[in-house]
Amino acid sequence: MATTRQIVLTTNQKGTASQNLTFTRTPTGATIEGPFLCYYPDLPEIYIDPQQWQQLLADFFKLYVLDWRSDYQNDVKNSDTAFSWELKISFDHQQPFCSRGQDLYPPYWEALMTLFTKLGLPNIGKALGQNFLQLQTQTVS
Repeated sequence: MATTRQIVLTTNQKGTASQNLTFTRTPTGATIEGPFLCYYPDLPEIYIDPQQWQQLLADFFKLYVLDWRSDYQNDVKNSDTAFSWELKISFDHQQPFCSRGQDLYPPYWEALMTLFTKLGLPNIGKALGQNFLQLQTQTVS
């Protein structure tokens, strides 16, 4: 956990734009940037303090992400509903960890989405476009 520098999760639905969440360690904790910046350009990135960063990392690594395979592919060829994702974790003085997939997800994928939504971030693990409508509805209510 101490050497984790950045976590980037990108999702992409075939034929549409991709979206990502980027968590970057800073001297004063961490910043979180995400797809909300595309839809709300005036909204600044989110800043979290060192304790929040450590708690986020603890919860994140409890999901055994470092045990995920490097590649998850659905056996169905030429899928019209292709939804792909990529997770990249950068560390100090180490090679980054990368895992990716298309229409197939690793263990604890839903738990990872739940972790992010508990932080108030959009669920980027769903079909693109609907996440932001749901987020707006929750915010307005």
